[in-house]
Amino acid sequence: MKGQSIIIEFILFFLISFSVFSMIGYLFYTQNSHFGERIFVEEAKVMNDMVIIDVLKGVECKACTRMVITENIPRKMGEATYQTEVTDSGGVNTTGFGKETFSVASPIFNLNATYDFSGKANSVNKKTQIKINNDIMAVEVV
Repeated sequence: MKGQSIIIEFILFFLISFSVFSMIGYLFYTQNSHFGERIFVEEAKVMNDMVIIDVLKGVECKACTRMVITENIPRKMGEATYQTEVTDSGGVNTTGFGKETFSVASPIFNLNATYDFSGKANSVNKKTQIKINNDIMAVEVV
């Protein structure tokens, strides 16, 4: 009987330590994914603001007919590759493709009523070009 109680004691000790180890691992995993999402959302807001500022700079230049603004962008934001898109209806939208898909949208301050917006920029290229043509009132992101 004494040998069996030692074996049961070791099995219980193993199960308790394995469950504590599993709970700590799960805690770190959920915190990592939560912070990755928060980092992506904040960096996507900055990315959208950068695109909007570049568009406003190009639109405000009355002497410029055609402009190409090139910006270096990070390859990943919060462990996710992403795509920045401009549309007439939605403004600037940055979508991240990681473990989950996140999307952050920003309006373009009523410029979509006078300018035609189109194009997508992928983060794999590590740069984005914003082409502004003031003659035909068009903005394209490549």
